[in-house]
Amino acid sequence: VMEAVSGGIDSALGAAIACDAVGPEKVKLYNLPSRYNSGVTRSAAEKLAENLGAEYHVIPIQDIFDRIVREFESCLHPIRNPITEENLQARIRGTLLMAEANDTGQLLLTNGNESEMALGYATLYGDMVGGLAIIGDLSKPDVYRISRYVNRRHGREVIPEIIFEIPASAELKDNQVDPFDYEVIGPLVNDFIERGLSPRDILDRFKSRSMKPGVYPADIYEKYNEETFLKLAGDIYGLIGRAVYKRVQSAPIVVVSELSLIH
Repeated sequence: VMEAVSGGIDSALGAAIACDAVGPEKVKLYNLPSRYNSGVTRSAAEKLAENLGAEYHVIPIQDIFDRIVREFESCLHPIRNPITEENLQARIRGTLLMAEANDTGQLLLTNGNESEMALGYATLYGDMVGGLAIIGDLSKPDVYRISRYVNRRHGREVIPEIIFEIPASAELKDNQVDPFDYEVIGPLVNDFIERGLSPRDILDRFKSRSMKPGVYPADIYEKYNEETFLKLAGDIYGLIGRAVYKRVQSAPIVVVSELSLIH
């Protein structure tokens, strides 16, 4: 089994689950940094592998990225959309990891969580490549909660504490952080996918102040008013619909909920 580890919480949990499932001696972890990956996340990834006792490899991608950009622009045109360069980094990683999987016969695990997959916040043929989406049915808040459980279960710091503290980021450009309030987005996605609610249904619950405590954050009524919450719910509902084409091309998801994204 093989998996990319970025120093973020998603890949950390995926790696921990893999090591528990098949044993760390059968797991290989790979870090593929570009110039946007900080020393903090790189050292966190290395520390994770050390804590797990898994084999660890570093494959820098910056030179490959620079070469591809030069060839692309010399043959076609200057890259105009910055997202193109962000996605290119993810696809370079996907290509290298799949090459390793092909060459060694390993199963590549992919790291997207339910919240990201629902909204399409993932790169086709990039970080979505692999044979199994091991945390694809877990919301981002659930990823953090289960990661804490991993450390409690083992009675030691398997997932380094710094990984819990690092702001969620794809690290594909300078000063990038994920553009979502996952403590609200995670439950919203669950309400849409698992409970079949509409934005208007959820707004009615918001207006009656009956959002489920312990699921939604206690300060949700301070963070949003009726207008901003309806806009958020509508935006998320729309993203879920528009991201279907990505989800149908994703790796199989390990299903742990009653109704998952694959239904």
